[in-house]
Amino acid sequence: MAEAMASPQTEKTPARKLIRTLTLTAALSGLLIVLVYQLTLPIIRRNQAAALKKTILRMRPDTQRIGYFQLTPAGLTARRERQETQKQARPLYVGYNEKDELTGVWAEASGIGYQDRLKLLFAIDPRRQLIIGMAVLESKETPGLGDRIEKDPQFQANFTALDARLNRQGTELEHEIHTVKKGRKQHPWEIDGITGATISAKAVGRILNQAAQLTLPLVVKHLERLETGETGDTENSEF
Repeated sequence: MAEAMASPQTEKTPARKLIRTLTLTAALSGLLIVLVYQLTLPIIRRNQAAALKKTILRMRPDTQRIGYFQLTPAGLTARRERQETQKQARPLYVGYNEKDELTGVWAEASGIGYQDRLKLLFAIDPRRQLIIGMAVLESKETPGLGDRIEKDPQFQANFTALDARLNRQGTELEHEIHTVKKGRKQHPWEIDGITGATISAKAVGRILNQAAQLTLPLVVKHLERLETGETGDTENSEF
């Protein structure tokens, strides 16, 4: 009677079978992630290129054509000429109007803001050695506060003619670019800050200064090549 009332024993799944199932699931998941990434990457790149072109045209509407270059301490290279991306290479975007005259040079800059990484695009007038535009490409700054670096018209006005003159040797900026408290700007290389978004505004000054110190000397050094219209890849290229 006791044997008849005993509960049936549950058969245990062998450990090997569990491990095999988990391994197969992990492998299929990884493969799916890779496939999705490969399929969406061209779309992401096209969207990035379109957004960047839109930003450039907003700064300089007279731009009709954009050349893409790689800028390194060793020199200036059109993207089609490079065999592989160099670690020290920085993308450079060069605009031309319908007469093939230079409208501006754009470079990227990045660094830490208040909350996370800030990625900026800044426009250079290499002849006058001025920064003539700044846009935020990526930001996670606090909505309503830190994001005012993109939306505040008074802050954006700093970048219509920000002094980025080089020293006599042409090796670095004559004056470091930096952010001052709102209303305290006295020099053309200073950025008038934002009340309530001090850290983000100071981060923009620091990031721009670091990028301009590296970029301006090389842009001026290769200005003749840029002005001749010997361009890199056209705006249809992926970056």
